[in-house]
Amino acid sequence: MGRSKKPQSPSPSSSPKGSEPTPPRITSNVKQNLQFLKLWKEFQKRKSSTPKPATSYRRKKAEKEDLPEDTEIYRDPTTTLYYTNQGLDNAVPVLLVDGYNVCGYWVKLKKHFTNGRLDVARQKLINELVTFSMLREVKVVVVFDAMMSGLPTHKEEFDGVDIVYSGESCADAWIEKEVVALREDGCPRVWVVTSDRIQQHAAHGAGAFVWSSKALVSEVRN
Repeated sequence: MGRSKKPQSPSPSSSPKGSEPTPPRITSNVKQNLQFLKLWKEFQKRKSSTPKPATSYRRKKAEKEDLPEDTEIYRDPTTTLYYTNQGLDNAVPVLLVDGYNVCGYWVKLKKHFTNGRLDVARQKLINELVTFSMLREVKVVVVFDAMMSGLPTHKEEFDGVDIVYSGESCADAWIEKEVVALREDGCPRVWVVTSDRIQQHAAHGAGAFVWSSKALVSEVRN
């Protein structure tokens, strides 16, 4: 009975591309990845159900029940928010802008504002604020009266600028409450932009710095 022949190993020349190494195997822990995905989906669900507008720049207070048991595979998503885990000296300044107040002052916006083309005036202001936000490294939140805009209460985001349409209250009242909330969160630098004297006094009393619309326009041009 003849001996069986051993299978011959392929020669280097028989490989389609002999000079290329065999690709490495994927050895990721599937169970761990699935668990992380579940945690992330739960976080996104909680995040989307939050009723308060414009909270992305506020410090989120971590609740004990929000943290999973297996913390080794969990990366707290709140570390990407502005004031979480940052010293006060490193906190990003927040600029709260009364949108229509500025539109009524700035000449190139006022012509659209007074002629009822509010959407044009808003977008031109937002474009200017986007550039200002990037150059000055400040978080900008521009607030418009929702009833005056003909839009429901909601929040939008455009190139890093938060746009709030305040239907439950006028822009003045919304900004005043937001100043108080930010100061309670420990934000050391909050600016309010308006030429309304009453709102200026209210914002200053709540702990914010105050700029007139004229001052903002001057800063944007510089």
